[in-house]
Amino acid sequence: MKKTILLFVVLIASLTIYGQDRVFSVEELTRFGLSMQQLDSIYKNSLPASDSINPLFDQGYFDTVVEPARLLLLQQAGGYLSKNDFRWGEPVKLWNRIYVNADGSIDYFVYHLMSPIDPKQELELKKQLNAFLKGEKLPVKSTKKWSLCGGVVWKD
Repeated sequence: MKKTILLFVVLIASLTIYGQDRVFSVEELTRFGLSMQQLDSIYKNSLPASDSINPLFDQGYFDTVVEPARLLLLQQAGGYLSKNDFRWGEPVKLWNRIYVNADGSIDYFVYHLMSPIDPKQELELKKQLNAFLKGEKLPVKSTKKWSLCGGVVWKD
């Protein structure tokens, strides 16, 4: 309980520091004293196989609603980037973990670049993704905060 309260205080402090940013690299979280393990202790993994005793979603719902919602979100994000003149140059592989509130709103989008990009380009990516995610919600409701992850390849 004390650990959860302390973690909550750290998360609130981090939101104060970062304002409305939702997009963070894995390395950036670490630099600011947060970790995915801390977030994972608050957000339940939505993949049914991760908790076969008490899964948040059953496999059918995950396969037909949750995962397609993630894929659509990433497609829309790619469209948003393209519409706003963001250019990758070469295809870029990106691993992501999306932390979602019970109402479907996106609290955090944590990523790890599997392909190198220019640091200025990465800053622009974060800026654009933060703008895109401001009003986005996944059409998935739950009784708990949850997360899901996967990879994406973005290209021009």
